[in-house]
Amino acid sequence: MLDHHILPALGNFYVDAISPQDVILWRDAQYAKASTVNSRLRVLRALLRDAQADLGLPRDPCARVRTLPENPPVGNRLKPEDLQRVLAYLRESEPDWYPLFLTMALTGARFGEVSALRWDDVDEDANVIWIRRSQWQGRVGTTKTGKVRDVPLPPPLKAVLKQHRQRLVRNQAPGLSEGLLFPSRVGTHPRNASLRKPLERALNAAGVADRFTLHGFRRTWNNLLRQVASGAITRSMIGHETEEMFLHYSHIERDEKQGAVERALALVDGHKVEGRVEDSQPGDDARNAGRRETTGND
Repeated sequence: MLDHHILPALGNFYVDAISPQDVILWRDAQYAKASTVNSRLRVLRALLRDAQADLGLPRDPCARVRTLPENPPVGNRLKPEDLQRVLAYLRESEPDWYPLFLTMALTGARFGEVSALRWDDVDEDANVIWIRRSQWQGRVGTTKTGKVRDVPLPPPLKAVLKQHRQRLVRNQAPGLSEGLLFPSRVGTHPRNASLRKPLERALNAAGVADRFTLHGFRRTWNNLLRQVASGAITRSMIGHETEEMFLHYSHIERDEKQGAVERALALVDGHKVEGRVEDSQPGDDARNAGRRETTGND
């Protein structure tokens, strides 16, 4: 962002000479969607805020500059049946990329975290994968939160990774000696751009017309886990720091709400959703009689 979008326009300015109007003109002159422009603005804002603190500048030129309004984000997730079709196509038609896609789909880890995995991060005895680092364009660092976490290694993924390693060893693939779990064809960390076309072919084959990106695998897994596990368990596996971010990735469907109401109704006075009294258990008559006496008339 600095090299391509900020410095070409503002790099020749003295920092204390940059005005809010300069920032606004720079923001509005960019040809990109609002979310992309806002990401660039956040980088510039962080840079100038640090400059203000370090250099003792009287003001931050980004302080009153607002981000552009963005359209409501598209879901960017798959229904379970769509995910199944996408993975089936990748397994049959994109075997070189399938292990990486499956790892993203069944761990919910970020692309940078999955692409930075090494074989010593996979603990087959404990059936876990350790998320210790992340990479972007070959530069390896900590995870986004700076924390190490472990995610379960489910049996289907464990079997696929075992076959994946056998293939790498059989072909003496570049990057294997460095311990990379998913080396590129030249032995480096894979770039996300390499996965776009295989993913596009899989989405077309599965009949998925809605927008879906690599990050959508993370959103999809987060939403599936949320439906079967507590928020605390889901956050520990996905790596969300806050409840707000967990909810941002969650999509409560109408049938989930209806199901919650039905389960709540089933707890009320032992009634089923249809309004029929639940089958009595030993001692229920006495308890219900006592309840009627204390609550008064129906």
